[in-house]
Amino acid sequence: MFGNVASIVTPIVIGYLVAKSGSFNGALVFFVGLNALLTVFSYLVIVKDIKRVELRHG
Repeated sequence: MFGNVASIVTPIVIGYLVAKSGSFNGALVFFVGLNALLTVFSYLVIVKDIKRVELRHG
């Protein structure tokens, strides 16, 4: 779901930022930074601890 939302929202927001600033640099830096913050938040809040799954034979 979130991937689909991002694929819809990202081009719209980048287009708006490029139209206002006249450059792709600020828009791309903004979205790369936003993506990094969202990734860190997801890892810390949603994923939490990653543990190895051990399968039992039998």
